[in-house]
Amino acid sequence: MIRFFLFLTVLIGGLHVRASKAVDGYTFYLPLVYQQPYPCGVEVWRDFNYTDQLSDLNCRYTRYNPGTVNSPNLYRTWLMSDKNWNSLAFAVTDIAKIRAAGSEPVVVFFGNQAGTCTRLSALRYQEFANFVREAVSRWDLKYIEIWNEPDYLGGHPNLYGCWGIEYTAAFVQFLQTVTETVWNIYPQVKIGTSFALSSTATLPMPEAVAQAYQDEPRFFIGIHHHSVYQQTNTQQASEKLADVREFWNGELWLTEVSLRKSSQDVYCHDPTSDFQQAQADFVGDIMQVEADAVIVYGLFKYSESWQCAALLQNDGSPNLAYYALQMEYVP
Repeated sequence: MIRFFLFLTVLIGGLHVRASKAVDGYTFYLPLVYQQPYPCGVEVWRDFNYTDQLSDLNCRYTRYNPGTVNSPNLYRTWLMSDKNWNSLAFAVTDIAKIRAAGSEPVVVFFGNQAGTCTRLSALRYQEFANFVREAVSRWDLKYIEIWNEPDYLGGHPNLYGCWGIEYTAAFVQFLQTVTETVWNIYPQVKIGTSFALSSTATLPMPEAVAQAYQDEPRFFIGIHHHSVYQQTNTQQASEKLADVREFWNGELWLTEVSLRKSSQDVYCHDPTSDFQQAQADFVGDIMQVEADAVIVYGLFKYSESWQCAALLQNDGSPNLAYYALQMEYVP
């Protein structure tokens, strides 16, 4: 018993000792209470590498978004392959890499046709739901997201497809079909969906989803926030979360955050040193907002136009923002 109290005293005292590390003239401090791992995350895409770097981040979540510019999403890959699960062998490998890094995959499922901005046909709701349930079973998933930015009217013509707020009721019906199908067999799985929330005009869709899942602890709502360099304001992300908090009491995640270069170079092709320092400040600040999880977009560059958002350089070495996510960042 005496040894236990001595150990407890040393442990509690150790929480007040802040280990530090200097990188390029910046100091990074370990959090006072260092959870293993703590509720941060990054986004990765199909056929990703950098498992070691992902492990060193010590983040609890890795958002796995397997539809890329040159490849269809999981559901469409499965359909186009005559519903052959072997066509998704790449996802099995990617998920294994995430787990090897000590992180938990949060797999994003969506189902529009490649190159379109469309909602899923009501005739396919149950088929899609059955597909997701089978994926949960085969890959032992604990966290999944259904669709990506369904409220975003501009859409992503190469990837996701938008429902638009005029189809809010249909999206809620679709979402309920999926959650009921999955939870009927796997009640422990946590399910969510993420919104662009590009303006207050899109709030009716997340509000309708919140009403459908209020007091449901297995459901989370995600919000995206892509700030612009030299216009960045962490308060904007906090305001988005506060807007949703007006009608949602459950888990609230920032599931996709990044710093873009400018309105002219919308995403960013040329990450300068000044930009990278601003990116690190942004990531460090965003980690302080009141959210249940913060997931940064992304570990490596999604495409040439997203080069600046990446936490890793092209050669795989970490930049300042990587360290800001890994630890508490103090300029």
